Amino acid sequence: PPPGRVLIGGIDECDALRGVTLKLLAYEQLLETYPEWRGRVSLLQLLVGTRNFLPAPGEEAAKVRAEAAAIAERVNTLAPRS
Repeated sequence: PPPGRVLIGGIDECDALRGVTLKLLAYEQLLETYPEWRGRVSLLQLLVGTRNFLPAPGEEAAKVRAEAAAIAERVNTLAPRS
């Protein structure tokens, strides 16, 4: 990242037990609580399928992806440059 910017990265399995949505909610809370970090910190989060990077089956994976996408959309609205 450019000087003065922070990049937070993560690769998590698309599984409700992995807590990826909690990570996204924590990032959203960071930007809400400390607005001075908006535009200075970015989160790059990758979701992969469970079990050796195969697509996660069933409704659980779809629910996790949908929830993660909704949180990401809120964060991008709150802090477009973050």
